[in-house]
Amino acid sequence: MGSDRKDTSLNITTENFGEPDDKKVISELSKKVRQMSMLLDEAQKTTKTGSFNFDIEMNEANWSDHNFEILGMDRQTEIPTLDTFLSHTFPGDQQYVRNAIAKTIATGEPYDITVRWTGDDGKLRFINSIGGLTIDNVTGKKFVVGTNHDVTDKKTIEEEIRKIARKHQTIIQTTHDGFFVIDKTGKILECNPAFQRMTGYSEKELLNMFIADIDAKESPLGVKEHIQKVIAQGWDQFETKHRRKDGTIITVDISTTHLQIEGGVFISFARDITTAKIEKELLEARFRIQEFSFMLPLDELLRKCLDEAEQLTNSNSGFFHFVDEDQDNLQIQLWSSSIPSSTCTVNDGEMHYPIKKAGVWADCISERKTVVHNNYQELKHKKGLPPGHINLIRELVVPVLRGNKIKAVLGVGNKPTDYITSDIEIVERLADLAWDIIERKRADLLLKESEKKYRELFNRMESGFAYHEIILNEKGDPVDYRFLAVNPMFEKLTGLKSKNIVNRTVLDVLPGTEKYWFETYGKVALTGKPIRFEHFSKTIGKFFKVLAYSPEKYRFATILEDISEKKQKEKELEEYRDHLEREVDKRTRDLHQANVKLQQEIVNQKNTEALLKASLAKEKELSELKTRFISTISHEFRTPLTSVLSSTELLQRYGQKWNELKFGEHVERTKRAVEYLVKLLEDVLTISRAESGKIGFSPSVIDLKYLCKEVIAESTSQAKENHNFVFKYSMKRKEFTLDPKLLKFILVNLIVNAFKYSPNGGEIKFTVSGDKKNIIFTVSDHGMGISNEDKPFIYDNFFRSKNCIDIPGTGLGLSIVKRSVDLHRGSISFVSKLKAGTTFNVSLPKVYQAADVEPATQFAELNQQPGAG
Repeated sequence: MGSDRKDTSLNITTENFGEPDDKKVISELSKKVRQMSMLLDEAQKTTKTGSFNFDIEMNEANWSDHNFEILGMDRQTEIPTLDTFLSHTFPGDQQYVRNAIAKTIATGEPYDITVRWTGDDGKLRFINSIGGLTIDNVTGKKFVVGTNHDVTDKKTIEEEIRKIARKHQTIIQTTHDGFFVIDKTGKILECNPAFQRMTGYSEKELLNMFIADIDAKESPLGVKEHIQKVIAQGWDQFETKHRRKDGTIITVDISTTHLQIEGGVFISFARDITTAKIEKELLEARFRIQEFSFMLPLDELLRKCLDEAEQLTNSNSGFFHFVDEDQDNLQIQLWSSSIPSSTCTVNDGEMHYPIKKAGVWADCISERKTVVHNNYQELKHKKGLPPGHINLIRELVVPVLRGNKIKAVLGVGNKPTDYITSDIEIVERLADLAWDIIERKRADLLLKESEKKYRELFNRMESGFAYHEIILNEKGDPVDYRFLAVNPMFEKLTGLKSKNIVNRTVLDVLPGTEKYWFETYGKVALTGKPIRFEHFSKTIGKFFKVLAYSPEKYRFATILEDISEKKQKEKELEEYRDHLEREVDKRTRDLHQANVKLQQEIVNQKNTEALLKASLAKEKELSELKTRFISTISHEFRTPLTSVLSSTELLQRYGQKWNELKFGEHVERTKRAVEYLVKLLEDVLTISRAESGKIGFSPSVIDLKYLCKEVIAESTSQAKENHNFVFKYSMKRKEFTLDPKLLKFILVNLIVNAFKYSPNGGEIKFTVSGDKKNIIFTVSDHGMGISNEDKPFIYDNFFRSKNCIDIPGTGLGLSIVKRSVDLHRGSISFVSKLKAGTTFNVSLPKVYQAADVEPATQFAELNQQPGAG
């Protein structure tokens, strides 16, 4: 292939042709040659083919334009020679090209090679080069003429096909499903490892076998007919039986396709569905048994289990026996339906005897595992059959184990062929199912007995009980509730009969029921938090004490107690209090009239007039004080008196029936109420003595720190678990001259109040400090606090803040504290914020100074000072 490019196009002239006819022929020939050239050019373009000729002697080559194009070469820069061709050929293929051309030149045989080629664009191509030897008859020159064809796409596709083939082969070799190929005669041509494992044969053994050799369901003729069916349909999916090399029969699902290649082959996949088949059959058996579980008695259900075991194992007999708790004796319970009484005279449930006397079937008890006797007659340790027993050929017996004990045995027998592993699994599973049925039936019986006892308790309850379902509107708000169950006491208390209200709503039964009941019960049913309350039912006309709780969402139960009589007594007590108030009002009016009369008599006496005014003012104050006194005392007496009255009535009615613990609870309840009344009376007497100036003031030298510890011990009994009490004594000196009784009253009252008015817990802090002249006691809490409106009256007798009305108290404590502080010639102050807490500061002189007047007189004078009242 030389470096000079020569024009290889055909150039025809008419110089040697003189005649017009010859010119015409030449013109036609030229035209046809050009047409042929155009067609050749188009063909090369379409097929990605380029042509070349190589002058062997001159080592020069001519390439067509398409040859440059498919080789990725630049016509302007590349000189087409053999060396140029080789320089772009993949190094590993260059010698291959030289050998092919050399052989063609030497022998004249054409070559056909495919090589890897890299063009100027750097892209790797696969080029199929076909060439042959041509000799010029005139000059005798030898040329290699041929074509180059770009087969890159074909090579890429072939490589992809090879990859897919390798992938498919890997899948076939590694899949868990069996794969095999047979021909029209059923001869096995190929199989994968999974099929070898499934059948138990090696690959070599299988390739010398026919599929009919392992088919345990169809005869050889049946297999041939099946092959013809697959040829006609093109494919088939079916279930059959295969016999493994060890003789085991397995159930196989086959999917096969007929391919018309190599005379016709069948590509097949096989899946061992033996376990799945057993599971399906057991599941269907379970459904059949459970279908009757609620209708049939226990013996009939157990017999149905035996019948299923017989059918699934192809047996002809079955039995179920119980083993006693002592594991030494058993009871023949029942036989399967296939054994008529005329054949076997050993009746159900009639024979009870020691296990050691039982036949070889009892081996399952001694060995504590399933036993299979496939040839009963050849057993050396068989004991023979009892009179009336069926003839026995083979048997499979399963023990039912629960914990460490055998509860029962289930057996089947007389299968036409030997029992195999799948039979064992079936019978073991059905034996477990049978025992589950027994336990469920027994549990049902216990449940019925429990329900009976519950119903008796439910009906004999001394409190009304009802079970309900809350009803919500579309917003989720409670708007009604439905009665689900009520006991007889509920009927008695409400007058509503169960047959008239169960499954009906309360608004249907009692249309005027107040909204309060829906809202209260709705909170219980939706939050699950129980609640106790007392409320009057307008629709029933009674007062009820109610405990409501929710056992599950949207359901709630109520326990009712009729407290109408109690409420009536409270009402009478309230009326009596009102009567007392009216009497006080009458006495006040009478006193006022007397004062008016007195005023008229001494109208002309100035000193008497002043005295009268003071008297009237005092009487007015006394009237208001008495009104508050009666109101407070009546309120504070009512709760303990009601408790005493309630406990006394219960003791009177049930005291002889209660045990000592129950009796003691009500006695203790009465005792606490009486102690509360005594304390209340002591406070009233104390304030009475204070009003009359008779409180004694007896200072003495005391150990202040020790007294504080006594105060803490007495006060912290009021603390709850959520309170945190902190005490700090920062005084170096311990002994001071103070009245211990009054000081203890001051500190106990302040600390107890801190606990009492901090119902949500928190820190209670008590500190003792001092300055040069005074001892400073500080008690602080984080409780309810005092409103600005109530602060001016906090030391008034019987005054109670509005935010603590529900907390027991007389309103006397701080009044007495104030007077006790005044007797020490000290001061008391407080800082409080509503819902944030209160801090009291008491300041008492360190050095005691004897009073100029007697204590009684001193107290009387203090009563006239601002703020002392």
